[in-house]
Amino acid sequence: MPGGKEKTTQSGSLRSTQAARKASTTQTSEKSAKHTLSDVSSVSETSFESGHLTDELGSIKRQLLEIPTKKDIESLRESLVGRDELKTLVTDIVKGVFVAFEERIHEEMEKRVERLREECDNKIQALELENESLTNELKTVREANLKLKSEVNTNKTIAQEALKAANFNEQYSRKNNIKIFNLRTTPKQDLRQDLVTLVEKDLNVKLDPSDISAIHRIPSKNQNLRDNPVIVRFSCAEAKVEIMKHKKNLKNNVHFTEDVTKRNLELMRRIRESEGMESAWYFNTSVYGKTKSGLQMKFDLFDNVEQRIQKESNRQKR
Repeated sequence: MPGGKEKTTQSGSLRSTQAARKASTTQTSEKSAKHTLSDVSSVSETSFESGHLTDELGSIKRQLLEIPTKKDIESLRESLVGRDELKTLVTDIVKGVFVAFEERIHEEMEKRVERLREECDNKIQALELENESLTNELKTVREANLKLKSEVNTNKTIAQEALKAANFNEQYSRKNNIKIFNLRTTPKQDLRQDLVTLVEKDLNVKLDPSDISAIHRIPSKNQNLRDNPVIVRFSCAEAKVEIMKHKKNLKNNVHFTEDVTKRNLELMRRIRESEGMESAWYFNTSVYGKTKSGLQMKFDLFDNVEQRIQKESNRQKR
């Protein structure tokens, strides 16, 4: 290090000065010694003691020469002061560099943060505009959706009412009909006369052929099925009612049923399969059901059976 090198140089100079002084003292001592020998004849008996004292003085002098002088101390102090100043200077320079670097870094960071803040503000602004646009679009879509739902519900209600009316009209047109199952098919069969004979024999009901407005077998896609069901339309309701009163007396596995529409048959199936319902039946163009608790009720074509049962049960509890 520069400070160490300077210190070594100063110490070497001090030692050189001390060595020169020591050499000068040695030469003086040698000269004194030569002078004493040349005059040995005039030395008294105390010469030995003087020589010993001289040696001691020389030793003390050499020791004194080894002690740094005021000049040496001043020179060393000046060197030390210069080194402290250099250290202070270096420290100040380093601090200045760090301060400048810190200020530059801080300035760059502020610029970058400001740039990022501007970018974020721009993006947030764009997102806010996009969000506002999407909100308006969503509002429009919701309004349109609500309108469509309302229209769908209205159309559904209209369609259901139309189907109810169509089903009722269809069922009403069948109110004088009965459906016959397992009536044997014979060659050149006269269904009208066979029916008159059957009800008179099994049911003891007198029936005029003119009471039968129409009678025919229902076509079937199953070619192997010979005894297809038979549809009978009576010209008056009284004839039908009289026959249906005694239908339990039919023989040979022949039985009569009401001519129920397909939609009413589906409603009766749903009622029978519903939990809590005991039975379902058709009567006079309407469908009825009976709960396991004995409650009887009339069902509409699009009724939710479970909800109707719950609603009627709650009403009965009141």
